[in-house]
Amino acid sequence: MNINTILIFFLLVFFNNEYSLLRGNQEIQLNVNYSRLIGEYSISLEGDLTGSDSWVLQSSNDLNNWEDLDSFKENNIVRVSMRFPLKARYFRARKGEMVVPYLDDFIKHKQIWSDANLNDYVMEINWGVSWFFWHGLVTVQNNKVISAEAIDSNWFEPPQQRTVDEWFNHLRYYIDNRADQIDVIYDKELGYTKSVYIDFERMLADEEQNWRIIRVIPK
Repeated sequence: MNINTILIFFLLVFFNNEYSLLRGNQEIQLNVNYSRLIGEYSISLEGDLTGSDSWVLQSSNDLNNWEDLDSFKENNIVRVSMRFPLKARYFRARKGEMVVPYLDDFIKHKQIWSDANLNDYVMEINWGVSWFFWHGLVTVQNNKVISAEAIDSNWFEPPQQRTVDEWFNHLRYYIDNRADQIDVIYDKELGYTKSVYIDFERMLADEEQNWRIIRVIPK
């Protein structure tokens, strides 16, 4: 499934609170209001929003790497708190036939993980694809995998390992592409994907995958 970014606008924040708006679709628009009292922007999505498609507000500092902030739900408004020092930020609304409960939980727990600010840790993980499985310890430093030690595995060669962030990205791919079945349990304290089962297409055999992050030990 193709995800379409219907419109983009960018918000350049200065101390005089000026902003610029670039619209890519005249029927659906993003509008912004600023509350100086609480330092918060209310970003609303307006236009013909009928249908089952969902919309997500994303933010970027460089127009290359986009981060999900929240989905548009009640009154099609997302509130964004601006942190000091103020810097240029870019926003866009992204549209797709995504399953909102999956996406809302994903955004919520990915933010919990981001707020934990763990870039150095050891992760015990058990993951598998079809008949193959790998159970072991993965060491992450500066948010990159630097080593992996297998406890038990039936892979012929050591498989490529992922960081917690990369497992989030892996899950997001299947949310965006509407896998037939996704079962997810997130860690309540740190937000990481504690247990995941994915069946991308039920009509296909032996393509199911799962992973279980047993523990994350900060270094």
